[in-house]
Amino acid sequence: MKKNIIFLSKPKLVGVDSILPVLYDLKKNIIDLNIIIIYYDKDNKKLIENNTMIYSIIKDLNIKTFTFRNKSILSLCAELFMFFRLIVFKKNILFKVSDCLPKHKLFIKFMNKVSTVYEVLFNSRFFSIDFLRLTENKGIIGKKNINLSHTYININYDYFVSNFSFTNIQTIYELDKERYVIIDYPKVLQSWVSKIEEYSSFKYNGEYMVYYLNFLGKKRPTLDRIGYDVLVLESIECLKKIEDRIHIVFKPHPTTDIEQLKSIITQVGLKNYSIEFEHHMVLAKDSSFVLLNHFSTLTADINFQGIATILYDEEDIRIVNDENYNKSMNSVFDFNIKRNKNELISTFETLLLDNKTKIKPYLKVKYGLNHLIEKINKL
Repeated sequence: MKKNIIFLSKPKLVGVDSILPVLYDLKKNIIDLNIIIIYYDKDNKKLIENNTMIYSIIKDLNIKTFTFRNKSILSLCAELFMFFRLIVFKKNILFKVSDCLPKHKLFIKFMNKVSTVYEVLFNSRFFSIDFLRLTENKGIIGKKNINLSHTYININYDYFVSNFSFTNIQTIYELDKERYVIIDYPKVLQSWVSKIEEYSSFKYNGEYMVYYLNFLGKKRPTLDRIGYDVLVLESIECLKKIEDRIHIVFKPHPTTDIEQLKSIITQVGLKNYSIEFEHHMVLAKDSSFVLLNHFSTLTADINFQGIATILYDEEDIRIVNDENYNKSMNSVFDFNIKRNKNELISTFETLLLDNKTKIKPYLKVKYGLNHLIEKINKL
């Protein structure tokens, strides 16, 4: 019986970006495998399609895509007809981060009437186990009453896929060992690293660093005080001090207001810079170091590449004294600087002298996707 891998996208870029290395490897290694992505909504679809590299790979893999939210009745019926025509009487392996289909349980119940469905909970992240526990227990950065002892009860699943050891992951989730599948952190797979380089046109002859941006507004989800625009201004003021020795590459986030960014750059008088939209791993590969003003999962990818990472952020007074939080953040970044411009400039100077100053160990490839491929082939 033919198999479909169906991925349920959440309303962010990171979901598809995280699963795509897995989908690419599965497509290469499993015969008669079709891949389907169900976007959360039309905004999620637009976000993915605006990312040239990711969208190009989706097209090259002949991945079918669907959107079921915010449609007219006629358009929704047509979309559902095309979707069910692909999945009926087949084995459908549903990868999800959460139950994010419209009327999820009802939708799955109907799928089960016309096909065989396996729900796979996909949780592949490179954080310390403490940081994962922090986020999964709703103690997300900036929220009050962090509880690190609570066990999170999973939504229904047939298999659980993660890059953590079973021993570690069971301290957070209620798990059945027989249904647990361990894989490598997907973006470190050599097949994926090679693939994204095929799509890259970025080249810079000389020394450069990368500054990964975020939303530039004044309202931050985790703090009640300053906004990212202030942190960006201060960061660029510090970068101005070293621009005669290194090129600055700005990598915008999909939410970054480019005109606002250019206005801040002009205000500071920075000259030696460029704004690039390539994949973050491609940009980081030959860089001397990278800078962020926020926690991001892309830090894991850069950590694997062995590039030094700097976090320049404001201290969150609500959790600054939480030992587990600080331990977790320090396990992700090489330099964790709390709004101290002199310290930031000093760190730049240190890295300009020796850009191999890598404090934290980075990821190693151990498992590949062999265990996952074996499980899928047996279904």
